[in-house]
Amino acid sequence: MIDEKTDVTTNGDPAGGTAKRRLVPKARAYTGEELEAAFDCWVADRSERAAVKKAYRTPEATSRTFRRTVAAVVGVVLLGTAVFSNLAGTSYEKEYDANLAAIGELQQAAAPEPAGTSKAVDGQAVAALTERAAGQAQKVADGQNRFATLYLAATTAPDTGNGTPATADLDAAGHRRDLAQYWDPASLTVAEPLAYQWTTAPVLDAGRIDPRFPWYVRYDGLKASDPTGYMWSVDAVMPDLSSPTTAQVVWANKERNGTVLAWATAAYTDATRKFSRLSLVVTAEGARHLPMTAAALADQVPGLSNVNGTGTK
Repeated sequence: MIDEKTDVTTNGDPAGGTAKRRLVPKARAYTGEELEAAFDCWVADRSERAAVKKAYRTPEATSRTFRRTVAAVVGVVLLGTAVFSNLAGTSYEKEYDANLAAIGELQQAAAPEPAGTSKAVDGQAVAALTERAAGQAQKVADGQNRFATLYLAATTAPDTGNGTPATADLDAAGHRRDLAQYWDPASLTVAEPLAYQWTTAPVLDAGRIDPRFPWYVRYDGLKASDPTGYMWSVDAVMPDLSSPTTAQVVWANKERNGTVLAWATAAYTDATRKFSRLSLVVTAEGARHLPMTAAALADQVPGLSNVNGTGTK
């Protein structure tokens, strides 16, 4: 949990007296774990009370239930926004604006209705949707975490000496096929068979992403980092009340100390149990641990300029 902090300012006394210290409280930040725990508690509470209240629900009670459901989802959106508020500059601002628009729509839907009207919201259906989306999202996270192990093996394997890939390289390319099952085919941007072949040439243009490929692998120079030091996890699942069969999912890649290296969002469609519209952001801290080329590493290490072929003997 992230502790609350305070800024300390000092006001000098014009008369030369003792300076006064003033504590200014900072807004509390929320971790992904707190966000997920809060939402899980809400889902559990809804499930326990639904059966008892169903037989006695009046139109007014149904309306109140809808507004409470909306309030909970609004809270998740707000907390999810807070978790990533310091991460991604312009990308965050766009996400923030989109969240504000969604919150406005939800709050309008939750407004008290005229007498005699009500909107039925099936709390159990929302909870079930959330559970299914979270389950599929965790499988995606597990698949992405597998890349970290494969890339470490590939970057530490002995050189074959003839340009052929290591076994881990081939395994990483084949692992993309395992992830394809979770994504809408329209989201897959690399055509077969290239998508599942090992190659050293870039297969994605700048700004494009294929969800079957690794979203983020942490590196220390030329070697992939120990996979036990960071991982992808599901940070939030937000049901779309305007479309009861869809949800928005947020994943985060964090170090063990909680530092966020990257985060991603996608839409979940319950009818197909697949995701689409993947968006990925690498934080400033995450960018510091992207893979380096031999030439870039040589530029940073004195005495190794000949690594890129331009040095002198």
